Amino acid sequence: FEFAVGASGYNFVQECVGLGLPSVLVPNLATRTDAQRRRAQGVVDLKVASMAAGVDDLPAAIRATAECLPAMTQALEDVARPTGAAEAAKFLIEQLGKNRFLGQHANS
Repeated sequence: FEFAVGASGYNFVQECVGLGLPSVLVPNLATRTDAQRRRAQGVVDLKVASMAAGVDDLPAAIRATAECLPAMTQALEDVARPTGAAEAAKFLIEQLGKNRFLGQHANS
């Protein structure tokens, strides 16, 4: 994909940034506890996404994203990516090596 379009919920934004995928974000303002506009603005400020205030603004945001793809892709390379998955996998492999998760006890 060259870029993605979606609501600026936590998972969508994290996945796009984590995958290095530019995006057009449309905040859902009907949520009570999810600050989607603020989240979208945060990644727009990083220059890795565009934001559409609503469906009427979507065509312009899509055009702007298409025009800025090289710059957005470059900016995404500079964003620190989380390493939690790799660290968790390493921990689990170490624990499996100790037989803790295989139902075997140290005394057996």
